[in-house]
Amino acid sequence: MSIELLEKEIRRFLASFDAEVLCISGKWGVGKTFAWNKYLQEADSEGAIGLKRYSYVSLFGRNSLDDVRSAVFENTVPLAGAPTKPNLASVIKSAEAGGRKLTAYARLTPKVKDYVALSERVLFATMGSQLICIDDLERSGKGLAVHDVLGLVSELKEQKACKVIVLLNAEKIPGDGKEAFEAQLEKVADISLTFNPSPSEAAEIGVSPGIALRDRLVRHCVTLSIVNIRVIKKIERHAKRLGEILLGYDGRILEQAVSSMALYTFSKFQPDSAPPLEFLRKFNRFTGLVGQPSEEYAKWRDLLIEYEYSSTDEFDLKVMAGVERGFFDEAQLKAAADDLAASLQFGDQGNSVHEAWAKYHDSFDDNADAVLDGLDAAFRANANAITPLNASGTVRLFKELGREEQAKALARYYVDIRNEPVEFWDLSEYAFKGDVTDPDLIAAFVEKHASFAPPALDAGDVLIRISCQSGWNTRDVEFLANLSAQDFVTLFKKLKGEDLRRAVREALRFANRGGQGSPEVMIATRAKEALELIAAESPINARRVAQRLAEAKGG
Repeated sequence: MSIELLEKEIRRFLASFDAEVLCISGKWGVGKTFAWNKYLQEADSEGAIGLKRYSYVSLFGRNSLDDVRSAVFENTVPLAGAPTKPNLASVIKSAEAGGRKLTAYARLTPKVKDYVALSERVLFATMGSQLICIDDLERSGKGLAVHDVLGLVSELKEQKACKVIVLLNAEKIPGDGKEAFEAQLEKVADISLTFNPSPSEAAEIGVSPGIALRDRLVRHCVTLSIVNIRVIKKIERHAKRLGEILLGYDGRILEQAVSSMALYTFSKFQPDSAPPLEFLRKFNRFTGLVGQPSEEYAKWRDLLIEYEYSSTDEFDLKVMAGVERGFFDEAQLKAAADDLAASLQFGDQGNSVHEAWAKYHDSFDDNADAVLDGLDAAFRANANAITPLNASGTVRLFKELGREEQAKALARYYVDIRNEPVEFWDLSEYAFKGDVTDPDLIAAFVEKHASFAPPALDAGDVLIRISCQSGWNTRDVEFLANLSAQDFVTLFKKLKGEDLRRAVREALRFANRGGQGSPEVMIATRAKEALELIAAESPINARRVAQRLAEAKGG
């Protein structure tokens, strides 16, 4: 049933004074309760509800009819159209409210609580005509049978002149309850509807009016065929937060963040319907151009192209991390946004790269020479804006299409033209290092990285960093292993306080990080020799060294 017809039927139901039962079934997450509350609130604000009192009861975990009756009574509230001046009806309502509070407290009181069930039945008997929503029928506890609930619904309609709406996922009613539901539904419900919104309908009701980038959020949800309202609301919440963090940045950065976030949220919360996050983490449309595309790549490529998602970059990874955690690291996201803003300065030139790739993607023409010539020109014009991952994919494509020497020349040109810091050329630190696979480009990166003079290391800084990060690399070990015992004496005497404790402790811990004769053991051996030399200087230093050795042994 369309959203338009559902809204019309709900509004008719709300406006009528007649006692009746409306049943709406739909899959979990499609927004049955959300839609009901939306139309209820709108009708209430317009004074378009016939009855003036309302009670909402979720059956989730409830195990008895007495529990349900109590909840119906306790949750009853006046609607906006109810009279505000004191009259007999409002006095009765005040008494009922007091009764609800009294029974709630009574349940906590020994002995008195034994009489609560009886009093609640009496209070329930005083109920008159009102609007009631019974939600989550399929999630009721084991002690509450479906046929008993439907019996209560029938009682509310026939004996209390109530209007009752029942919301459920009929497909998920457990065991024999489903047969009982289907057998009694026709006898109990005056109208039975199935709520199955289309992606466009779900997005229209799920994305709040007036939110920034609303049209884009709707389009993203529709393209991904999301009908789960909970997922849509999560996307909306993340979009609001991204808008706050990225306020003042180039609008294209926020657009990329929101687009990527919507895809990642879909993937996280609907994994059976969406590309896996791990696949998206490494996705690059150009990678599939080389060799035989994987089955997973072939499965999701068309959707991602339609979504205009060409690759995952470093900025996207920060957005993805936020979706996975449930919140965004503002500092990390802004740092990645700064880098992206710098690369967008090449945006106008980047259009030529897009146009060059369009000749490859958008036809079956026998135009390999024209495609490759265009890619060569665009690659050279935009090398400073092309990521190492895309550079690798481009070079490999040239090789597969028979232009080996031209491919090698492109790899060399890319490395020669880029004026980047040493960190850029260290592929071991690159987020997509496993996908940079062209051997000529890798070799050029290694050569470029080796051409930088390594920064001078300070032994104290190295040991303190190892202590703080609980990690070290080969260069750290080689550097520390070349220190003499006297170098360690100088180091330990220079350091003070917590820095001294960290340095001594980490140096001695290397005794357990390698085999006999290894560089790691050599570090610990010379550090201990240095401490023995310091201990021999004076009785007070002997005590200090003994204390440091004990601390290192214990921690």
